[in-house]
Amino acid sequence: PEINALSQQLVAALGPPAMIVATLLGIALFSSLGVHMVVPTTVLLTLFGPSMPDALHLALLALAGLLGWTFGTMSAMGSIAFLICANLFGVSARRLAFGQNLRFMLMLFAAYSAVILLLL
Repeated sequence: PEINALSQQLVAALGPPAMIVATLLGIALFSSLGVHMVVPTTVLLTLFGPSMPDALHLALLALAGLLGWTFGTMSAMGSIAFLICANLFGVSARRLAFGQNLRFMLMLFAAYSAVILLLL
């Protein structure tokens, strides 16, 4: 109960769009540190989901979870799918992680965050 109250206060202070962007960045950060995407996704969606004011914000929070998971799959060197792709295409994992995949994901994150923060 205390965590739920703290989450609601945080959403009230910063607003739902900021929490949606924080969810996106939190999942990406933890997955890039080697934590499997299911852990931060579950924690952050469970933490901020009940505090979203309507179905639109809830859907955008879920989309942020999916985008964060995508980051972990495409750019985190701890992902099995990522390592298989690097091996399959004969590219070093470091080059794949910090090359085109990272640039693509950062552009996608920036675009999604800008839309969320400017339109909501």
